[in-house]
Formats: sequence, C-alpha cells, structure tokens
Amino acid sequence: MKCILSGLFPGIRSNTQYWTDHKLALANDRYFDRYFLFGLPENDVEDALIESALSDITLLDLFDTAAVARYKDIIDGPDDQRAALAYEKSELYRSDIPISSRSLVLFLFDRLRDPGDEGFSFDSSQRVLWRWVQFEALQALADGSLKTTEILSSLTPEITLALTIRMLRDRNGPESRTHAALQGLGDYYHERLTNDISGVLDSGLDLNSIVSTVVWLKNDLGLAKQEARQDLREVGDRLIRDDDREKLKRVIRAMVVENRWQGSDGVTPELAFNSDTLFQLFSNDSTIQLAERLPATMSVRYLNKDDTSVENRDLFARASVKSVADFIPRGS
Repeated sequence: MKCILSGLFPGIRSNTQYWTDHKLALANDRYFDRYFLFGLPENDVEDALIESALSDITLLDLFDTAAVARYKDIIDGPDDQRAALAYEKSELYRSDIPISSRSLVLFLFDRLRDPGDEGFSFDSSQRVLWRWVQFEALQALADGSLKTTEILSSLTPEITLALTIRMLRDRNGPESRTHAALQGLGDYYHERLTNDISGVLDSGLDLNSIVSTVVWLKNDLGLAKQEARQDLREVGDRLIRDDDREKLKRVIRAMVVENRWQGSDGVTPELAFNSDTLFQLFSNDSTIQLAERLPATMSVRYLNKDDTSVENRDLFARASVKSVADFIPRGS
C-alpha cells in the first residue's frame, strides 16, 4: 500500500522508485478533485478542449471552430479564476511544443490589457496571460515567424513597451538569442529617441524605460557600451544646440520618478531622479551646459520629495541636474 501511495503522492517515501510523475497524477492540484467527483469540477477546464482549441489555432489557423469558441468563452468569460486556469494549462501544454505560432501570438495579443503602474493581482488571469505571451512572442520573434511591425500594429504603445521589457528580461534561453530577437524593437525605440523625442514625451511612455531598453539592446547586440552611450548622447547634444528650453524642461522632468513606500498609514510616494537616463542622453559637457541654462533653484536636499505636483517635479528635476553637474570635472 505504501508503494502505491508513494506513486500517487511523491511526498510519501517508499523503497519503490517511480521514474516519472504522470501529468494527471492524483497529487497534482489541478486533478485532485476529479478522482473523487468522477468528473470535472465546475471551475475546471478540460485538457482535451485546450489541446483541440490550440491545435485549431496553431496548426490549422482556424479561429471559428467549436473548440475555439468554447475556449474563448472561458478565457473571455466573467470567471477570472477559471480563465487563469485555462491560460495556465495552455501555457503548460505549449511549453512542450518547440514550434512557434504567429497565429496564436496574435490571438493572445487581442486579450492583453495594460498592466499599468500597479500591475495585476496575484491570482489575475492577466498575470498568467502576460507570462505566456512573453514566451510565445519571444519564440516567434526569434524564429522569424512574427515581425516587429506586427507587434507595433497590434498592441498599444504602453503594452508594447511593457512586453518588450518583459521579453528583454527573459532568462529561459540564451541571452544572445533573446537580444537578437528584440533587435527590431531596439531599433524602433532608438529611432523614436533620436528623431521624435517630443512624440515620446507626448505619448506618456516612460522615458527612463525606453532609454535603458535601447542601451541594453545595443550593448548586448555587439555595440560597445561606450559607443552605445555616445550614440544616444547625440540626443542631448541636439537638445542643447536647439536650445528649446521648454523641451529641455520636459525631458528632465521625465527623469523624475516616484518611489512608493508602504507604511502603516498606507502608500507614501517619494520623488527620485533617474540620473542614469541623464548620463545616457547627455555628455558631461552637455550636462554642464544644461545645468547653466536652467533657472536657479534651491538645493535638492531642501526640496519636499513627498510633493508630486508638476511644479515640484520641475523644481526637483532642475535641482537634481544642477547637483549632478556640480560633481562633473570641468573640461572632462
């Protein structure tokens, strides 16, 4: 009996060695109830349905079959926990298939929502969906079945940037493969920074995230770190030459971020300055010139970091730039 139980529940020790765990094992949380109900619990999702629906989408490029319709009823339905389970089982099923599917990626793109600053709750179906899309999109980009232009045309700018960052941080495969796959997105964001920084600011996208993404990709794709930095510093040099004070104010304001601290009385915001973005966009000489052109302000140490108003962000940004410039050796 102990040998039988150890096969059903790996935590029970036995002298008998079971070499593999069955994917429908009794010890698996997803299938435990089935063995007592002799059927599917109301909130369960049939494995056969998932395999049938995904096969229709990935192999036959069909989206209007009965299986796909039932699958969409679950993942688009009101029961978010059941949708999360369907996505989780789908991700597991696809993880054993080393072939990408452009059709599946575009199907999943239609279901992505912007995570926003707060992200999704731990048990949200969107959290599972984002993890799965990260895997599928990166795999499809790597083998060329999905194009960068299709990502840009299918997703909002906010979702595109969030997905790019997630794929960039993926550690499931060789870094060289990941960064080669994302080269098109790196080129896109580099072009936006160098030729349309006003458009980037108008979009509401996080300038700091875009700058760090471009630097990471250029560095890891073979361009020396110093070369990548000099390349982006053309942005700052051009801003200094144009002497557009309003644009300069907006650029450095975008370098101000909010840290959020959880305390007994709730969440408290605190301003911080992303000096790395300043270093990537402006050379030392340009930073000194920038500081000299900014209106005078009190030292950053005396400013109220809890005040997140636009006016205080501008003061904080100016004071931060001047503080950085003070530590740059003249003539460097």
